[in-house]
Amino acid sequence: MEDWQKNWFTMLETVVDEVEKFLDEVLDEVSQVVFEASDAFVEAFDAFAKNPEEFVNQLQGNINVELEQFFTDVFEPGFLDFDEIHFESDWPITDWVEPSADFHPACRGCRHFHGQLYGGNLLVCGMHPYGCEGESCPDWEEDQRGF
Repeated sequence: MEDWQKNWFTMLETVVDEVEKFLDEVLDEVSQVVFEASDAFVEAFDAFAKNPEEFVNQLQGNINVELEQFFTDVFEPGFLDFDEIHFESDWPITDWVEPSADFHPACRGCRHFHGQLYGGNLLVCGMHPYGCEGESCPDWEEDQRGF
């Protein structure tokens, strides 16, 4: 009965030793990376402290080069081919739509007709936001505003 307990504790000690070795290796790696990063930071800070104007000019030059490369990649010929894009719409270009015999005929002359475009979507009226189906509307009232 004592053999399995002894083996169990031996196995646990081995696991603890291996985990401890692993954590020591990770700590060494992290320390090395932090040390290298701190050296780079110290060098950059020293360069800034010695001549801040030159440091800022060099930093600005690097940023300008990166931005120029970005815009070159994005807007190079062929990347955005506007000739191939067609903006088709059933709606007129204006923000106001007038009902006609073919376009919401039940709304012609109605005082409730709104006819405004919002983000490319037409709001016909409050009772029938998408328009009334058919040739007549149960909520139709004559427009007497004189528009």
